[in-house]
Amino acid sequence: MYIFFNTDCDWEKDYILKEIFPFGKVIFITPSQMLDINFYKHLFKNNEYGFRNNCVFVLGGLIHGNRGVKDPCSTFLVSRINNKNYLHNFRYLKFKKIFDYLRPIITFFLSDEYGKISYLENLGYRTKLLFRNYYHHNYYGLHINPKPKNINWHPLGYNSNYIECNDWKKNCIDSTNQGIYNINQKKYFWSFIGDFKNNTRKGLIDKFRDIKPHYYDNNIDRKKMFEIYSQSVVVLNTRGWISLDCLRLYETVVAGAIPVLVGNRKEAQFTFMKEENPPWIFCDNIEQAFDICIYLFNNLHIAQERINIIRKWWQKRITRVRKQVLDCVYDNKMPY
Repeated sequence: MYIFFNTDCDWEKDYILKEIFPFGKVIFITPSQMLDINFYKHLFKNNEYGFRNNCVFVLGGLIHGNRGVKDPCSTFLVSRINNKNYLHNFRYLKFKKIFDYLRPIITFFLSDEYGKISYLENLGYRTKLLFRNYYHHNYYGLHINPKPKNINWHPLGYNSNYIECNDWKKNCIDSTNQGIYNINQKKYFWSFIGDFKNNTRKGLIDKFRDIKPHYYDNNIDRKKMFEIYSQSVVVLNTRGWISLDCLRLYETVVAGAIPVLVGNRKEAQFTFMKEENPPWIFCDNIEQAFDICIYLFNNLHIAQERINIIRKWWQKRITRVRKQVLDCVYDNKMPY
């Protein structure tokens, strides 16, 4: 089994390669190699049949063309034609040729926070199982075929170097048993780590400042961040770059804390539709989040119950994704 992992997916590397897919030979590919069929043909020239129908693709980062000249395609096309649909069609045809050649078993598409790479769903017809994150209920862009039925969604996961390897096999991670789940062992009631200069985050910190003990900071070591979250009862969350979905939510969960997300709850219903009803605390505004947290602060047994429920949800959620991956790989190896 060979795993082609796009080097731009550095944030997801531990999550995908050490938890979801901790087996197989990993081949790291750059953005320029990613769309170059000659790269794969040269790589496989002496073992072509050993790779076909025996590989996994993990693609993300620069595949949507939002980052200018770093994108191997955008310099070639956008600067000359300035047509997104043309650019997406160009990429789709490139990927289609590669997928027809390699016939991957499973494909992961990552980093689509802006919802601008819906055209990649058409590649679901050329892989046995296609995983996406950042669910967008109203994709726009290039639609060549009806949506294939083999698309599944997986959680965003957590940052690389956030969790120690801890499983039976070297370099494997089991995130379902890593945090501090006993509320009596917590050091802080709430914490927030990240840039809090924008108005929403600044307002959130100012409102919660008098609830002590607490911790907030920016740009700290990831292992230190895990330590802080695991010692917290709740972790405050706001919108990511564009979506309500962000890594901090799942990093909160695996640390054993309660995510409190401030954002439109109707939007949250669509955003997390594929996450199997995450039992987090969703609030429309800062005042609502504050009132709920004051209630939890005065009723820690209720907070403990919520931590237990969230832990069970995560165990079920991540086990389901692993099972889907393993079932697909196992079925592929069965003789016909």
